[in-house]
Amino acid sequence: EAADSLEVRMTAMQQYRLAIRKYSDAIQLTPQNHRLWSNRALCHAALKQWDQCREDGLRSTQLKSDFSKGWFLVAKAMWKEGSRSAALKQIEVALRLVSQPEDLLALKDNILREVEEKATSRSSSKTPGLHLPQMRSRSVSPCITPTPGSRVATPPPVSPVRTPSRTSQAAAEPSSGRAPSTSSRKRSTSRTGKLPAMPAHVARAFAVFGEED
Repeated sequence: EAADSLEVRMTAMQQYRLAIRKYSDAIQLTPQNHRLWSNRALCHAALKQWDQCREDGLRSTQLKSDFSKGWFLVAKAMWKEGSRSAALKQIEVALRLVSQPEDLLALKDNILREVEEKATSRSSSKTPGLHLPQMRSRSVSPCITPTPGSRVATPPPVSPVRTPSRTSQAAAEPSSGRAPSTSSRKRSTSRTGKLPAMPAHVARAFAVFGEED
């Protein structure tokens, strides 16, 4: 079936090319015939030769300004060449001149539909939906797992805290140069177990009392 359809298309293209040659010969004989120009423009349109189609269609409208078929081919060729705005302007000009605008109005609707579809697709491409980036899941253990080949530094040993003794505290305190107080002397006496030496005047008084007895 594909081969048959291709053969049909090739045959049709050959026929259109042959028709273009015949219309060209006829135009040389009667160049003022607007229908010959429009028919050759139609053959160019079948072969998608839009620039030649536009030129022949425009020539037919110059020969007959209210010729609807010629205006239709000119506007369609402009549309297929990518000039939608120019095609719409050409249709507006033709609608003021022709008496049977059905084909032109249908072509205008097709062009406007394409313009609307292009605008919709352009606006949708400018405002895409919000897509959050996908994060790779990774299980994290409470302990740090070293990577292969890496070395983890060993923490230094914790030294025990030593409480300073009273002797070291007393040695560390600077001497103020003052005589020890009575309370301190009592504490020292109680610690050694010996009485302090008796003053000389007190000893003499005890000696006098002893002699009287």
